[in-house]
Amino acid sequence: MPTLEEMVSKLRPRPTRMQERPTHPELAVEHDRFVAMLPELMKTIPDKWIAMKDGEVIAVANDEVSALTAAYRLRGGLMFLSVKVTDQPIPMDRIPIGRLREVPRAKPPGREDIPMIVDTTPKAFPRRPVHPELAAEHDRFQELLPELLKTHRDKWIAMKDGQIVAVGEDEVDVLTQAGEKQPGVLHHARLVTDQPLPIMRSGKFRELPPS
Repeated sequence: MPTLEEMVSKLRPRPTRMQERPTHPELAVEHDRFVAMLPELMKTIPDKWIAMKDGEVIAVANDEVSALTAAYRLRGGLMFLSVKVTDQPIPMDRIPIGRLREVPRAKPPGREDIPMIVDTTPKAFPRRPVHPELAAEHDRFQELLPELLKTHRDKWIAMKDGQIVAVGEDEVDVLTQAGEKQPGVLHHARLVTDQPLPIMRSGKFRELPPS
């Protein structure tokens, strides 16, 4: 059985980049504070995502969205810096499981081969949340979905008590807007679609015991 290192070595490396200093003045100052704190943070919360404000760690999580979401819920409509506690380059984007691969189609008479792109990314519908409030919002969203598809298809929305609080292009955007309008309130964010969504992976590998 191949070792974990052998399996990883065969994978195509993901493009990475160092975490750059933001151009926004407020976030740039926050970034400088983070760099000064990094040695101590590496000792306590290495490889975690954090949301910072005024040199203070507001939230800690395993991914950027969770850290920002927690920070907005705790402090409302403030501007936070989200960074990963590491001195190593990080992946340039979140890459879902699966790849786009090119599959040849049958050649029509008298024509060249026409390539067809097949998306092999696994997809699934969002699960019903465990939290009672979010579970109730999830049920309301499902009831409203036919009408929402007519007006907000492929948009992200944040809901509270069955009412749309914010509309935007991504989850962080709508949760930020909702946190500014209703600080300290738990909102349910969903993409208005009747299609399954790509399953995202963490990028971490684990070695399974021999069978």
